[in-house]
Amino acid sequence: MNKKKKKSFGGQLKKAFITTILIPVICLGGFILYSIFHFMEERVIAESDTIVKQTLTDLSNKTESCDTAIRYLGSNYNLQDFLLMNQTDYLELSRASKNVGDLFYNILNTNPYFKDLVVYTEKDLYRLTNFVKDAGEVEEENWYQCAMEEEGNFWWHENGRFFVCRKIMAAYPMEAIGMIKIEVKRELFEDSSGCAYKDRCERGRRSFLPI
Repeated sequence: MNKKKKKSFGGQLKKAFITTILIPVICLGGFILYSIFHFMEERVIAESDTIVKQTLTDLSNKTESCDTAIRYLGSNYNLQDFLLMNQTDYLELSRASKNVGDLFYNILNTNPYFKDLVVYTEKDLYRLTNFVKDAGEVEEENWYQCAMEEEGNFWWHENGRFFVCRKIMAAYPMEAIGMIKIEVKRELFEDSSGCAYKDRCERGRRSFLPI
């Protein structure tokens, strides 16, 4: 009888230990592990979100600097006057070509993400500066036609090369007198988020080239 009582008491003691100590400790440990995991998850998500925002802001600032530079070039009166000059006045053309040549070099040197610059025009001015080329060479290409239809800048890429273009408008009469095409270095996008570039390009013609 005493043995049975001892066994019964021991069993009750085990049950009491499991119920009052072991199970609460396990539950508390599980809750602590869950809290730690949830905290770490939220922290990782917050840090990732911060990195993404910083990356997008960085890319936005870089592309905006490129946009600002090409807008300035497109609205530059020296360049507009050069494209509108009488081609028989060789002396004035020569002087003007030097001025716009300096302007082009300045644009390339002050923006670290510009690789090359070309201005296309229907006038026969390409003999005066290496930066000016005949528009007839490219006027049938899709990028040229799309850029001509855009009011602002047009971004696009082809064969791993990135470009921003802008048509040059004369003040009076209001008409297109040229096209600026600037090749942008890959570093601009490699230093930032490649995904963000999709959004930037979609402001142009998304169907023009695959992204």
